[in-house]
Amino acid sequence: MRVIEILAPPPATPTGASPPSLTQGATSQQVVLTGTPAAGSGFYDTGPGFSRLEVAIGGGAGVTVTNVAFNGPTQIMLTLDVSGSAPIGPRTITVTNPDGQTATSASGIISVEGSAPGIAFSSFRSASGRPL
Repeated sequence: MRVIEILAPPPATPTGASPPSLTQGATSQQVVLTGTPAAGSGFYDTGPGFSRLEVAIGGGAGVTVTNVAFNGPTQIMLTLDVSGSAPIGPRTITVTNPDGQTATSASGIISVEGSAPGIAFSSFRSASGRPL
């Protein structure tokens, strides 16, 4: 008896993220991940309603993948949450197809930026001291 294991092609290599940066504290941010296929590679899923692609963000804590949606062999949609204390800097993205094969991006495909400081106004007063 001969046993043959048939695997899907490995994932496409993640090469682009749109938007390419996220701000500390951002929630439910949708990011389109684009992959470059080589030698038959591509993102692979088992069918509608059965998303089994896994995505991990590397290069620092604080970025959580909350949803992965298969759009095609070179594109997936990610929903990401970024904690307010996530370290600023570049990240990698690793995609794992349902059969366990992985592909990892170069560092910096997506990055975390500092949150914009808020501007607070307590009150405005005229030159004579009266509130405006």
